[in-house]
Amino acid sequence: MENNRIKLSLCIPTYNRSDALEILLESIYRQIGNHKDEVEVCISDNASTDDTEEIVKKYIGKFDLKYDKKENPIHPILNWNNAIDILPSGEYVLMVGDDDVFINNAIERMLDMIQQYPSDYYYLNHIHAQVNVNKDKVYNHNCVMEYRNDECECQNQTSRYIDKWEEIFNFISGDYQEMNMLFIGNHLMKRGMWHADVDKFERLFNDYIRNKQPLCEETKEYFYSIWSPHVTIIANVMMGKRCYYCDEPMISQGMGINASDIFQIYLLLFMPRDLKMLRDTGMDDTEYRKYYEYVSKQEVKRYVNLLLYKSHLLKQHPYCSDFISLQENTSEILGEIAKKLMDKTNDYYYNMADNHFQNSLSGLLEQKTGRVVLWGTGDVGKNYLDALPALRKHIDFVADGNVRLHGMNYEELNLVIHDPQDIQNEQVYMVVIASVRHEKEIEKTLGEYGCKGYYVVKSQGIQYVE
Repeated sequence: MENNRIKLSLCIPTYNRSDALEILLESIYRQIGNHKDEVEVCISDNASTDDTEEIVKKYIGKFDLKYDKKENPIHPILNWNNAIDILPSGEYVLMVGDDDVFINNAIERMLDMIQQYPSDYYYLNHIHAQVNVNKDKVYNHNCVMEYRNDECECQNQTSRYIDKWEEIFNFISGDYQEMNMLFIGNHLMKRGMWHADVDKFERLFNDYIRNKQPLCEETKEYFYSIWSPHVTIIANVMMGKRCYYCDEPMISQGMGINASDIFQIYLLLFMPRDLKMLRDTGMDDTEYRKYYEYVSKQEVKRYVNLLLYKSHLLKQHPYCSDFISLQENTSEILGEIAKKLMDKTNDYYYNMADNHFQNSLSGLLEQKTGRVVLWGTGDVGKNYLDALPALRKHIDFVADGNVRLHGMNYEELNLVIHDPQDIQNEQVYMVVIASVRHEKEIEKTLGEYGCKGYYVVKSQGIQYVE
């Protein structure tokens, strides 16, 4: 007989990520409080070969926990389906990434939201933080995570009912708007709404195992199916329907220190596909047009960047041609790419590719009389280091405006990331500003710090500051 006391099932598909999973389970244990009778945790283990099972056993008895370990690997979506649709008995289910954590008394707040604002589906705002940062906040700060509004995936939006689910796609503003729905830890819904085509995914996975093909040579259908299928599944259920949006983040998504090159490739591959899926699913024309225009601009920038500096990655993934073929206005997109390739003003990437710029930078670095600072640890900073070997070996100091979210060690240089205020204690010879959005703000801050007599490398090139 089904247990009707469970209000919320926290559903965790996992595979060989025991370290991250333990942090997540600890965050649940520390926040479940007096709600142990209302909440269950459902873990579907896709035949992990690490110590996942031992980690899970540590939490048996601490809360209501269901653990199902597969004897042999299955398609990731089948594992998700097991966690979301087969194991749970709760009235509501929440998909949770095994590298995410719950923050700021999230479990109680979710239960309150379900009670106060009845809905079949809830979209949860969230923040991103490095896994090591999440661990620190869970174990040393009892899951309390402070954040700024601009650190949230959706910004300047208030909690409310939304008439059409697809409006959520246009909530977010910033460089990664197209990632808005890609993370699995956003979607809280009534149990039974998740409908995966189990037979299809099982067939695809069996074909993959039988053929033993490397990822870049697999069928497009399978390649697509392992990236963001939850968006497809949810879109088929929720398109055009009323839902509830919760603005206060309850989840901190676990992220690496930098978005990897392969992640940039994935976005090129799947965002055109997801745009097509949203249109075919019946997305409101106005919402679709807004989302399409913004995503297209972002994808053009990403494509040109990869074309200029990571062309070998594009060659490794022949499906990248879909970036053009799956877009609606192909000629318009090609025109934007041509324009981008011809416009060499006010752009970091063209400075990186310019031989004169590289020669000038190398000459200055060889004569350095103080510290060389790289300010910014995102994609621009990573691309600077990839494109300019002379710069890489001279970096002495890495600064970032949010050490908490960007971790402590810069993976490219194995250097500690410092708070920018520490620059005031340095004899600065050169500052490389690796931030597209905050360039002017950083220049102003350097002036406020009293920095003088140094070279600054920015989007327009190299300048000397008296």
